[in-house]
Amino acid sequence: MEGSTCICNNNRAPTHLDPFGHHLTTGCSCGGYRHRLHDDVKYEVNSLIRYAGFRTRLEESNILNQILPGVRTDDVNKRTDISIFNHDGVHQRTLLDVCIPSSVRFRNGRMDTSALDVGKSAARAHQTKISKYGDACRNHGFGFKTIIVESSGYVHGDTCSFLLSLAKSCAVEKNLSVQTLYNFFLGSVSVTLQRGLANAIVGKYHYVTGHGNVENGSSIDRVVQSLADRVC
Repeated sequence: MEGSTCICNNNRAPTHLDPFGHHLTTGCSCGGYRHRLHDDVKYEVNSLIRYAGFRTRLEESNILNQILPGVRTDDVNKRTDISIFNHDGVHQRTLLDVCIPSSVRFRNGRMDTSALDVGKSAARAHQTKISKYGDACRNHGFGFKTIIVESSGYVHGDTCSFLLSLAKSCAVEKNLSVQTLYNFFLGSVSVTLQRGLANAIVGKYHYVTGHGNVENGSSIDRVVQSLADRVC
């Protein structure tokens, strides 16, 4: 990987691939791997919510168009990631927005090692989402929550709180402790993220270097365990 560059430069300075795979996973949209990683986490969180006993709907259309006055062009066709019905006892519907931000920034096409402060990207993404959608959702009677996991594996505090609320809501019915369920939920999200990261690193590297797509299970499985140790 050392010395390789991505094909996403768009007439700018070429982006050099970092040794931890952050650019390959969340740095650009080439090959659709960033979107696929987002969807992997979205579907897993949706599965956990339904396991906890709540009714959900994926990618509802037109809601954001209705609640955001003067909606920008790039948001016209945007759909909510997950809608939960009667989750908090206050709102009939709570909207969830999933985000997988990169843990690092790139300057002049190279990874900025001075920006490796895990958690900052998640905090920025959370604040951006809340500023953009929070008040608008509340003003129209919707709840709003973010599901944010960095490419480093760091899980934002509000996401942890949401998973804990799921555990508390179903502990009695499942006859399991809240801590056991919370660990299971958090672990499920973590494993889904790691597998998606491995998929992106292997598949997108071959995509951007012109070696074809590699997405078979054997290639991915060899990377998953080492990824947990290498990703910063």
